[in-house]
Amino acid sequence: MPKSYASSGTLAVPGDEKATWTDKAKQDKAAADKVDADKVKQDKAAADKAAADKAKLEKAEADKAAADKAKQDKAAADKAAADKAAADKLAADKAAADKATADKLAAEKAAADRAAAEKARLDKAASDKAAADKAAADKAAADRAAAEKQANEKAAADKANADKAAAEKAASERAKAGDLYREGLALGNPEGVRLLIQAGNAGHGPAAKKLMEIYTSGGMGVRPSYPDAVRWKARAKALGQDVNE
Repeated sequence: MPKSYASSGTLAVPGDEKATWTDKAKQDKAAADKVDADKVKQDKAAADKAAADKAKLEKAEADKAAADKAKQDKAAADKAAADKAAADKLAADKAAADKATADKLAAEKAAADRAAAEKARLDKAASDKAAADKAAADKAAADRAAAEKQANEKAAADKANADKAAAEKAASERAKAGDLYREGLALGNPEGVRLLIQAGNAGHGPAAKKLMEIYTSGGMGVRPSYPDAVRWKARAKALGQDVNE
């Protein structure tokens, strides 16, 4: 007899077959449930793996991004530090150069000030020496002028005294010569000629002229003498006497 099924959809089987079918159905359902469960589990495992892989990838990417950013940040920090070090070195070099320039200028100014002070000292010393030399020269000149004036005054006084003494002596001698001339003429002998010679030597012109005449022609006990006549003629002429040429 063929198998039939109830209208409710339940398989109508004979008693033993029905029990076997039910068990099989249960087994099939269990197997299907297991398959479904396994699939769900596999799907979940796959999803979990995909999620883990994605998370791992995202973490790797995040780590790489963080590492790249850290590297970039370090490179930027290193560059900033290098730039700052370069700027600090440049500033230090400039400060050192400025200080060297300032020190050089200060040293040059100090040297110039010392040179100017030394020049001023030397100029003052030279000026003081020149002033002292001029004062000494002026004093020496004044002393020389005073000494020369005193010497000139003394010389003038001495000359005046000498001239006066000479004039007095000449006047005295002329007076004496006049006496000798007159006394010699009065004697009219060789002693008188000796007195005339004294008067002529003392600068008495008439005595010299008289002696010229005596030695030319002879007289007063004296013979003529041409050399003596010439000598006394020259003497008489020098004393202003008019003698015949």
